[in-house]
Amino acid sequence: MSATALPYSLDRAARAQRLMAYVSADAAAAVALPSRALGLQNHTDRVVLSAAPTPADAQLPRWFTPVFVAVSLMDLLLTWVILNVHFGTEANPVAKLILDTAGFPGLTLYKLALVALVLATTTQLLSHSPAAAKRLALAAVTLSAAPVVWSLHLLLVIWVQVWMYA
Repeated sequence: MSATALPYSLDRAARAQRLMAYVSADAAAAVALPSRALGLQNHTDRVVLSAAPTPADAQLPRWFTPVFVAVSLMDLLLTWVILNVHFGTEANPVAKLILDTAGFPGLTLYKLALVALVLATTTQLLSHSPAAAKRLALAAVTLSAAPVVWSLHLLLVIWVQVWMYA
């Protein structure tokens, strides 16, 4: 191999960069879609295709934080109602352990810590992979809503039984 020749992978990468990464300004102007939608960025005499939107452009859905916090608080409230009013038990083994050792204030701190962890994780993930952050946000709301739906179901069953046999 000569001193001027590049290794195959570097040569191939350089060729791919020349062929695919740069689009002339005239070709970019001919594209009917807005350049922002394509992820194009102007650089003096050429337009460079960016691989992903900049982190400043990436955002979680506007509904995520208020809905996630509301669902989490509703889970905590319904847990309290089922435990204290209807003398139920906690189904989550980790939450049951915390409830047995630290009581309801400990369970509240545990739930707040989980909410803070999910919000911090989605925010941090947003700067690296916006699509993954949005999927995590949707999964967090869905998984947090499942115990709420189950608790509402249990309370409805109790209400119907009380109404039928009263």
